[in-house]
Amino acid sequence: MVVHGAGRVPDIADLNLQAAGIEASQDGIIVNEYLQSISNPRVYAAGDVAAGGVPLTPVAMAEGKMAADNLIYGVKRRRSDYRVVPSVVFTLPKLASVGLQEAEALKQGLAHEVKFRETADWLHNLRINEPFAGFKIILERSTGRDIGGSFA
Repeated sequence: MVVHGAGRVPDIADLNLQAAGIEASQDGIIVNEYLQSISNPRVYAAGDVAAGGVPLTPVAMAEGKMAADNLIYGVKRRRSDYRVVPSVVFTLPKLASVGLQEAEALKQGLAHEVKFRETADWLHNLRINEPFAGFKIILERSTGRDIGGSFA
């Protein structure tokens, strides 16, 4: 089986953004952390047309609400924060992650510990004959706070 996930392309080519003084890249309209255009502060962008976000439908919905709040109530009310966006690939086995991965924690110099457990012997995995399954949790060493995890 071959899975092709090419991603989403912002549909902004016909908008004549230059006429409105809006800077864009191939990834979409260039926005600040408040989803406000960096070149035209009267414009907000969210979802697939905003560069720098995470191309997931629930994220786009949250960004739309955030952009609306900032537009209606004033900029600098709500910021985008993509640190804990969960991601799941519905394959067998399912692959999921949230927060920091171990390599990212190392790169940031965070003192952390990793808890790992194989789960192939759990009833659900036995039921579907999944011989390889497990999870990994990344904990901040000083506080024990969960900063990331993955499941397969």
